[in-house]
Amino acid sequence: MGAFFSITSPGARAYTRVTNPLLRAWMMDSVKPQSHYDVLPGRLTVRAGYLHETSAIPLKSVSVDFGNWQRDAVSVGGTVRLWKGLTLSAAYAHHFIADQNVTNSQVVQVVTPCLTPGCTDPAPTVVGNGLYKASLDVASLSVGVILDDFKARPYVTSP
Repeated sequence: MGAFFSITSPGARAYTRVTNPLLRAWMMDSVKPQSHYDVLPGRLTVRAGYLHETSAIPLKSVSVDFGNWQRDAVSVGGTVRLWKGLTLSAAYAHHFIADQNVTNSQVVQVVTPCLTPGCTDPAPTVVGNGLYKASLDVASLSVGVILDDFKARPYVTSP
C-alpha cells in the first residue's frame, strides 16, 4: 500500500520580486495540500485535497466578470481500475468563496462613443459597487484508457 502527501505553493511570495505596482496588485498566493492513498494497489486509489488562495484581484477592481477572489476549497475523488487498461475516475470539489463588499469600485460600464457631429459622449456609470457572494461546486467523471496495457508483450521461447 502506498501513500502520498504534498504541499505546493507555486505563487508564494513571488510578488516580492515584481517591481511594477500594477502587476504586483494582481498577484496571489496559493497553498494546496493534497494526498492520495492506494487502498487496493493497482485497483483503487482515493484522493483528498484542500486549496487556499488569496485574491488575485484588488477590491476596487472586483466585478461580476472577475469572480476570482479569496477562496478555500475541499476536494475528494478516486480512481478504480475496471479492467486491463480501463479506469474510471470521479471527483468533487466545493469552493468557499469569500464575500466581497465593494464601495469604491473603478469598474465602469462600457460606453459607445458618440458618432454624430456635435454630440458628447455620455459619462460612464460605476457598475462594480455592491455585495458579491459566490460559491462553486465542481464534479467530474472520466474514463481513462491506458494504452500501454494493450501492447503486445514479448515472450521468450526456451531453447
